[in-house]
Amino acid sequence: MRGIFAATLLLAACGARSALTQQDAGPTDRRIVDSWWGAEPGCPPGASYCKGRCVDLSNDPANCGACGNVCGTTGHPVYCPRPGSCVNRQCEHHPGLCLCGYSWVNPETDNDHCGGCGNECATTAGFSCQGGACACGAGMTDCGGKCVDTAIDPTNCGACGFMCAPGTACVNGKCSPQCCYDAQNGSEPPSLSCSQGATWIAWEYVPSCDLLLVRIELHTNGGGVALLQDAGGKPGALLAQATMPSVSPPGWTGGDLAKPIPLQAGTTYWLAESTSYCSIAASGVAYTYYGGNSLSGSWDGPFKSHHWTSHLIGACE
Repeated sequence: MRGIFAATLLLAACGARSALTQQDAGPTDRRIVDSWWGAEPGCPPGASYCKGRCVDLSNDPANCGACGNVCGTTGHPVYCPRPGSCVNRQCEHHPGLCLCGYSWVNPETDNDHCGGCGNECATTAGFSCQGGACACGAGMTDCGGKCVDTAIDPTNCGACGFMCAPGTACVNGKCSPQCCYDAQNGSEPPSLSCSQGATWIAWEYVPSCDLLLVRIELHTNGGGVALLQDAGGKPGALLAQATMPSVSPPGWTGGDLAKPIPLQAGTTYWLAESTSYCSIAASGVAYTYYGGNSLSGSWDGPFKSHHWTSHLIGACE
């Protein structure tokens, strides 16, 4: 009986000590009890207790918004991989981008940060950012830090540094005798003596010399003019298109091409016009022609009853 009574007193004392520990414990004892009960043991305001330490869930990339929520790597995997970041309890995701200054940019296409922050492409020399490297565009070649078209550049004709001699032009990558002007039925006076039976009229043109074409002139009142490749004896792919200023009364007017087009002597091309009036000569060469509603549409023809006229202006040094 005495043993039972002693055990009862011991349990009562332990219960009282437990109650006192939870209610009246000091700071050190409080941390012990808090840890026992699963609370946040003395973390500062705004912090949370995660895996044995106090963290800020608003900016901790290993505990972003919640304990254990890890922000994965972000940025471009090749040019600027970076650890994940946590902003306002949210993981920032910028896959494929680099943080340059205060902006996220694509290092594969950004001309100011090509392949990494601060790597600028010389856009004034024709370079642009392509796949993370500064390079020349299609059909252009890097010659001494400048993008050039070796098909027409007389100082880099066919290859970098190959210069054409005076009096020659670079045509399709070869130096050829220079021709500054060509014409169709040039000795015949044109007159407004034909009707425009289709939206576009296209007729054959075979250059008499190698020509770096920069301008096409027709005897009309204005409208559109174009140059097309040959496709088996018919108008083919569009090479260039320009608008001719309106003139009144009708006469010679022309359109400047966006870029020079190298033409080879003896090769068939097609000139096309979309105008209100068309001009032909009274005699001369009767060029084969077609009619169509668009430059890419089907062509009606062939016809061969008109002596078409044109002036072809080449680039000359």
